[in-house]
Amino acid sequence: MHILKIKMKMVLAVSLSAVMLLGTGFTTVGQFVGTGGISVSATVGSNFAYSENKDENGNENGTVTVWGTADNYDKISINIPSSIDGKTVTTVSDHTSEYYTRNFRGNKDIISVSIPNTVKTIRTCAFYGCSSIIKLNLGNGISKIETSAFRNCTNLRTVTLPDSLTKLDTGTFSYCDNLEIVNIGSGL
Repeated sequence: MHILKIKMKMVLAVSLSAVMLLGTGFTTVGQFVGTGGISVSATVGSNFAYSENKDENGNENGTVTVWGTADNYDKISINIPSSIDGKTVTTVSDHTSEYYTRNFRGNKDIISVSIPNTVKTIRTCAFYGCSSIIKLNLGNGISKIETSAFRNCTNLRTVTLPDSLTKLDTGTFSYCDNLEIVNIGSGL
């Protein structure tokens, strides 16, 4: 019975969040507490949500991690901002969890992705299954692209990895069947 009450509370929280997404501008949609008491506070804008990054002492460090918020785009280009609300965007994430599933992952309407120089990390599965992506612009600040970040981006044809990239995890571009040209920067 206790588990059912928790699930019902999460369904209500997610439903309220979806209603709040219909507004304009950035809106805080609340805090979700996941397994092990991990708390994620999300703020949303037109196509992005973000959470503030913290240093090793748990203090906010003026940077944020972004992820997508719209389930259905209309064949658009995603331009990750270099800052949101005065905070530098340093990470692009999948941010799929049991409680919060909106993201870029699997969105077949995204045709182009541009990531600014401020971004250092593209997390695991961030754009997994975005099969319509044909153009990818990676900023010169990226140092790490994690596992399967662009897996199953089947229409991607050319990728230029920046000189700043020093870590490219396995499977990052797996099943990108039409990928013909990969320009590898000096950092790898």
